[in-house]
Amino acid sequence: YQVAPIQNHGLTFSGGTDRLQYSVSGNYLNQQGIVPKSGIQKGTLRANINHKVLKNLDFSLSSIFSRQSQDRTSGENGTRGGGVLSAILI
Repeated sequence: YQVAPIQNHGLTFSGGTDRLQYSVSGNYLNQQGIVPKSGIQKGTLRANINHKVLKNLDFSLSSIFSRQSQDRTSGENGTRGGGVLSAILI
């Protein structure tokens, strides 16, 4: 086993006027696993826009984009219980 540090970073921008508001945020996570050569990386980007077109008409748009990458130990195929069990059995 090894020490498994975690990095988590986030950033948000928001603003607007009385008729238009926006918000954009991003997040990045990097977590090493306790088993060598294991871990996970995630990135997320979120955007929201709200616009008051007319007195009784609003337009809203929300989007989320994400990406995930997972490192696994060699031979880990789910039949031996995952990374921790694989490390015990090796």
